[in-house]
Order: sequence, then C-alpha cells, then structure tokens
Amino acid sequence: LTFLAEWGDRSQIATISLAAHQNPMGVILGACVGHTICTSMAVFGGEWLGKRISSRVVACGGGFLFLIFALINFFSSSSLGSGEIVVDTAAVAASVMEGTPDA
Repeated sequence: LTFLAEWGDRSQIATISLAAHQNPMGVILGACVGHTICTSMAVFGGEWLGKRISSRVVACGGGFLFLIFALINFFSSSSLGSGEIVVDTAAVAASVMEGTPDA
C-alpha cells in the first residue's frame, strides 16, 4: 500500500533515473541504505518526541492543520474564476515535508 501511495514521488523518479545511468545494483544498495537511515531517524525522532509531547497535542495539532488546509482549499477553489492565485496545499505540504522550496 505504501508503494502505491508513494508511486511517482521525486525521490523514486530520481532513483529510476540514476539506475538508468549508473550501476543498478549500486543504486539498489544506496536506496536501501538511504531509506533505512531515513526511516530509522523517523522512528527514533518519533520516540524522542513521543516522550516529550503528548499524543493529545499531536492529534489536536494535526486536526488544526487539517482544518487550516481545508479552509485554504475551500476559499481558493471557490475563487477559481476570479483570476486569483490558487494555492496547491498538497504540493506545499509535500515540499515542506521534503524540505524543498520549489512549491
């Protein structure tokens, strides 16, 4: 399920491109090591934060962000015909999570 949800993200496309131009076995090994490091940091970081922040605060914060994104999406989609700039909240959220400033 995660594979289908992440299909076509930038890191996967970059890995495919790299495998087309470099040694595929080295790319596989590098991708596995990189994913392991990234996942390990997320697990240990989550454990560290979990000891300091209650799950109620995380749930309320997530709910608040969800409502903010919903309001942004509602107001930007209702003004599509007025020539205003439409904020793609999914792209903004993805770029924030990836740390890239392109959205």
